[in-house]
Formats: sequence, structure tokens, C-alpha cells
Amino acid sequence: ATTEIYTLSLHDALPISLLGAIYNNMGHVCIQLGDAEQAFKSYEISLKIANELNNNYQRYYPLSNLGIYYYNHGDMKKSYEYHKQALEIAEKIDNRSNIASEYREISQIHRTNGKLDIALEYLQYSLKLRREVGNPIWITFNLIYLIETALDIGDIELAHVYANDLKKLNMKNKNNNKLINQITRMASGLIYKK
Repeated sequence: ATTEIYTLSLHDALPISLLGAIYNNMGHVCIQLGDAEQAFKSYEISLKIANELNNNYQRYYPLSNLGIYYYNHGDMKKSYEYHKQALEIAEKIDNRSNIASEYREISQIHRTNGKLDIALEYLQYSLKLRREVGNPIWITFNLIYLIETALDIGDIELAHVYANDLKKLNMKNKNNNKLINQITRMASGLIYKK
């Protein structure tokens, strides 16, 4: 009931052009609070508003988030459909960071489905885009996914190549970024375990 009242007050107080983004952000908050079903509803409303406005910039995020929702609920077919739509939007608006995100998400669907070579290709393309954009955190996540996928395939040499890239990135950031440092150490642990 509280959400419904809040929703009504949102509709009354804000222009519709802001509502899509707000609903998407509300979905993120719901995920943080552990309420995936309310997040799903918020993402659906966000997508509906973006579609009504024919706004590709606002359409991208709820599409991607709905893809993640279905992935987390084990529905790879629906997850793929939403991520494919999000990828098409990202390509239309030429947002390389979002394109890279969708390639990473699609790679994880292929990995879950056991199509490891295809997953690896998607991740490699995602990494290329991430490097062009230059965000070290997202590069780090791509590298750890690449290491995990290489290990799934059984290609330890390739895993070492990506682990070395990760170590260089960690050194470049002078070991000051705790997340990059932690993931770099985790990568070494995964390789030694294999």
C-alpha cells in the first residue's frame, strides 16, 4: 500500500519524462532491499513509460534490468530476449559502455547454457569495448569473467593471460583500489585451484 501511495504521488508531482528513470531507480532500490518482485514491477513500469515516450535512452535500462531479473530466476530464454533488445537499443544510440554490458550479460547466458566458446567470444568483444571506454572497474569485471570462462573451458594459459592483464591493471591503479586488488587476488586463487 505504501508503494502504491508513493507511486500515485510521483505521478501527480513529476513530468512523465522523469518517471521512467525514477521507476528504474526504484527497481534498483528494491533489489538492494531484497524485493525482486517489486523491482520487476518497477522495471516493467519504467519500460512502459519509455515505450510510450519512444525514448531509447530510457528504454535501455529497464530492458537490461529485466534481462538480469530473468537470468536470476533461471529463465535464460527470456533473459536473452531482453538483453538482445537492450543490445539493439545500445547500438542504436551508440553507447559503447552499454553495448559492452550487454555482451557481458549475453556471455553469461551462453556460459550458463554450456556454450563456453560463444560466451568467451562475447566477453572478448566486451573487454575490447571496455578498454576503449577506459573504466578500470568494468575492465576488472570483464577480466574476471574471462578468467572464469577460460578455466571452464580448461584453457589455463588463456586464464593466465587475462590474470596478467588484471595484475597490470591493479599495479596501474597502484593497488589503491580495494575492489580491483581483491578481484586480482581472487583470480590467482581460481587459477591455483584449477
